[in-house]
Amino acid sequence: SDYVKPLGDLQSFENEWMEVEVLGPRSPLLPAETLTGAIDISGTSPVTDDTGVPAFLCDNIDPSYMQLGSDSDMPLYKNTHLDIDVSNKSDRIEWGHARYQATFRPDQAYEMCIQWAVASGNIVAELIFGWARKAQSCRLQMVPIPADPLALPFTLKSDPLRGPIYVPLNEEPLLRSKVTLFEGFSEDTWLERLFLFQEAIVGRFGFIKCTVESTSHEAGVGDHLYVHVTGNMFILIPTTVKSEQRALRTKPANKPLNASRYPVHPEAAPSPHEGYITRHVSGKNKDDYDNNRRMGFLWSWNHMISKKWKSSLTPATGDEGFQMRMLRDFKHFCANQEQRLSQFWDQCWEMREKARGMQSC
Repeated sequence: SDYVKPLGDLQSFENEWMEVEVLGPRSPLLPAETLTGAIDISGTSPVTDDTGVPAFLCDNIDPSYMQLGSDSDMPLYKNTHLDIDVSNKSDRIEWGHARYQATFRPDQAYEMCIQWAVASGNIVAELIFGWARKAQSCRLQMVPIPADPLALPFTLKSDPLRGPIYVPLNEEPLLRSKVTLFEGFSEDTWLERLFLFQEAIVGRFGFIKCTVESTSHEAGVGDHLYVHVTGNMFILIPTTVKSEQRALRTKPANKPLNASRYPVHPEAAPSPHEGYITRHVSGKNKDDYDNNRRMGFLWSWNHMISKKWKSSLTPATGDEGFQMRMLRDFKHFCANQEQRLSQFWDQCWEMREKARGMQSC
C-alpha cells in the first residue's frame, strides 16, 4: 500500500536530484590478454602487471584516448535546480541552477558550476563555503576556479592580462641520433605518444586531468586541461585532433629536410589562441610558424583563490612563493636544466627494456 508508481517525469527528477555516473580511471591503453602492462601519468589507471612501463612507450596505445569523452555516451554536463538560501536567511526568494559533470572518475577533477540570477552574493558565498567544509569531512578538496581557466584569446577582444604563459619543451637533447622522438614506433602513433609523454611530465608535477567544455572543440582542437592538486595552477597541452588526421599521417614520397617532425592537419583553420602560442614560441606570425617548435604547455594561475579561501578551514595550500617556485621548477625541467628531462627520458626507456627482458626470460 506504500508503493508509489513512478511518475515518468524525467525533467522533474533531474530538477530535484543530481545523478552522477561513477567510472574507473581511463587507461590510455587498449585492453587485451597479452599486454606488457603500463601505468598512466601517476599510476592511477588500471595496470595489467607490475612492470610499470610508461604509456607512451607501450605498443597497445588506444588511438581514441586523445578524444575527450569518447568512451562514454553521457553528456559532459547536466543541469538541476539549486536552493541558494538553505539557511532561510534572506527575506526574499533566491534561486539558481547547478551545472554538474555527468561522470566522475577518481583520477580526474570534478567540476560543478553554480549559476544564479536572483540571489545575494553573500548568501551564495556562504553556500559554497558550507559545501567546502562538508567536502573536507569526506576527504575531498573543493576550490573555486574561473569559468575559463586558461583565458585563451579566442577573440581579438580577449583580456591580454590573463593570457597564459607558454612553457616550451626542449626535445632536442632527447633526439640524439634519431630523427623523431618515437622513431622505431609506428608513425600512426606518434601524435598519441607525444601527447602521452607530455601528460607524463605534468603528472610528475602533481597535475590531474580537468575535463571542461570549450569552444575549441568545434575547431578540432583538443583542450587537454590539467589542474594542480592544490588548485592553484592550470596547465593545458595544446593538441590538434581531427577525424581525418590518421589518413594524413602517411609519410610523403618526397619529404623536404626541414619538414615537420610530427604530422599536422593542413586544413586546420588558424585561431587566435594558436596565434598566441605562435608568437610566444617563435616570435613570428602564423604564416612563418615552424611546427618543429610547437611542443610545449600553457600555464595559468587560479586567480579565484582569495586570501579568505587560504585562511579558511579548507585552505587551498600554497602561497604566491610556492606558485612561483612551481613555475620556475617546471620551466627548468622542460628546458632540460641539470639534465632532468634527459634523465626522466632515460629512466622511462630503462623501464621498458627491463620489462622486455623479464618477458624474454
